[in-house]
Amino acid sequence: MSFRLRHHENSAATDPASIPVLGDDPPHPTWLRRPVLSRQADRDLRGHLERELRGLGAVLHDVRLTGTMHTLDHLVVAPSGIWLIDVMHINGRITKRDVGTRSEPDVRLFLDGNDRSELVDELGILRQTRHAIDAMKFGVEVQTATCLVDATWPMSARPFRVKNHWIVWPRSLTDKIRSSGLIPIRTAHDIADEIAQRRTIATDTTVSKDATDPADLGGVDALAVAN
Repeated sequence: MSFRLRHHENSAATDPASIPVLGDDPPHPTWLRRPVLSRQADRDLRGHLERELRGLGAVLHDVRLTGTMHTLDHLVVAPSGIWLIDVMHINGRITKRDVGTRSEPDVRLFLDGNDRSELVDELGILRQTRHAIDAMKFGVEVQTATCLVDATWPMSARPFRVKNHWIVWPRSLTDKIRSSGLIPIRTAHDIADEIAQRRTIATDTTVSKDATDPADLGGVDALAVAN
């Protein structure tokens, strides 16, 4: 499934609250559904990460590290750093609002006009996993992100932070991961391999067809091979 952004014109629509699902009348022209996913959303997002990040590093799915209580949906190691990704299936219109001051900003996540910032890392999955990663002392930047699927965003929307976690949709997530960084690809694989050895739940450890020997990658889903 492609995660390309979709924009549907509808001059007759006046209220963005009445945004239909794909297959009905087009949504309000100032809003964009990013993305519209099927029931296979988790599998599609996995495929999206592997397809869009191929050649940039390594990815792990369903990661629970020793000392944590919950399973993280996805973990990516790329030149831009270590990315911890929590997936949230949510329907509604997403907006960013800063309810603080210029000197003390307080950015919130609003869903259909209501402050739902409490949903961001509600179970502490990102916080716990980051603590476990920090304890490994890799010396690289660690980013956390909540990826909202099935949500509807303003066309002018950009990723933003709530509680120091990025709020993203799939395409914007991979764009940020693909940003430049200083970690060599082989080092990214080595880091992912060490993380894989410390997890208590391991699934989807198939190595992509262009990867090196799985034994060299420690069961990590390979997205690239270092030259």
